[in-house]
Amino acid sequence: MKISRWLKILFLVALVAVGIAVAQLYLQAPVHLRFGGWEASPPLSLALVVVVIALIVVAFFIKTLAFLLLLPSRMASWGRQRAVTQRQEALAGGVRALALDDSKLALKHFLRLSEDKHSDAGTHAWLAAVAAEKIGDVQKRKHLLRLTANSSPAELAAAAKACLACDEDRLSEAFNILAAAGAPGHSPVLAKMFLDTARRRSEWPAALGAAYQLRTVSPSAKWKKAVIDMVRQGLDTIDDAEKLEDFWKNHVHADERKNAELLSGYIYALHRLGNDKSVADALERAAKTNGEAPEILLVIAALGSRKLCETFFTAGEKGAETSRSAEQVSAIAALAERLNLWGKARRYYQMAHSLRPESRYLQALTELEKKMKSAEAGDS
Repeated sequence: MKISRWLKILFLVALVAVGIAVAQLYLQAPVHLRFGGWEASPPLSLALVVVVIALIVVAFFIKTLAFLLLLPSRMASWGRQRAVTQRQEALAGGVRALALDDSKLALKHFLRLSEDKHSDAGTHAWLAAVAAEKIGDVQKRKHLLRLTANSSPAELAAAAKACLACDEDRLSEAFNILAAAGAPGHSPVLAKMFLDTARRRSEWPAALGAAYQLRTVSPSAKWKKAVIDMVRQGLDTIDDAEKLEDFWKNHVHADERKNAELLSGYIYALHRLGNDKSVADALERAAKTNGEAPEILLVIAALGSRKLCETFFTAGEKGAETSRSAEQVSAIAALAERLNLWGKARRYYQMAHSLRPESRYLQALTELEKKMKSAEAGDS
């Protein structure tokens, strides 16, 4: 292998030596050039140098000419790229300023972007309106909302129109605009506005639907709480028994219907509307599914039959002795109070207060003392 390699190297060296020797012979040979009456006989080496220089000059001329021809388009492309960079910097600056609560700087950035015909004017006008609202510039906000309402994207146009309608207390119009735009749909912006508008109009099924949509898109504690709040407000304010039944059974999801606090709220709402039969049925169902929850024990103590109270007091009394939950012990105390077991009721209220020293337990004790005195006065 090594001999073969050395033979190749020697062959190449010999070939180069022969090439140089031949070049020495021919490069010194004259080249006869004749053009009209002009005649010259330079050596071949000089002629080759002249040809190479001529080719270099021609290549340089062609590249220079190409550069000059392409210069306008390159300048235009550079200008466009610079404009894009400036828009991106302005957008980033505006978003950063909003995040840092520097609304004046954010407004400055977004106003500049909204006036740029090459940018997404509708989106930037909307963001500028948000910044204007934060600094309290009502007129500028209204102007920017009008700009957004007449531009794209359609989602923000609808949101801007709804905002303008809400500002003038035209809630029905705002509600219809958002519904026509597909709210709550899959847009958090529209869903949030739809929730607020529906809440202001006491459209609890619609408001709850928007809250569910927001919780699906962004499962944060904020929107989980919004769902609970919408259910609770609906139960507290709906003033028609049929609407209440429809709201609870067809719009509140199963998970929320199992929530002891909301379930007790539903039973209290039925009682408020005078639907005693539904109250009894709901109490029976709640007793089977959530009978150990303090909220359900309290509603049983308040609205349940004496027999139901006795059943749950007997079942819960043993657990109350060792319970570390003030709410649980207080619920057993309420059952004892309903059954006129004054001594046990007082003892459990005192236990609840020792577990969690809150004024509500002291207040319950005070009310109990009043009842006991009234009962003693009646007996005497």
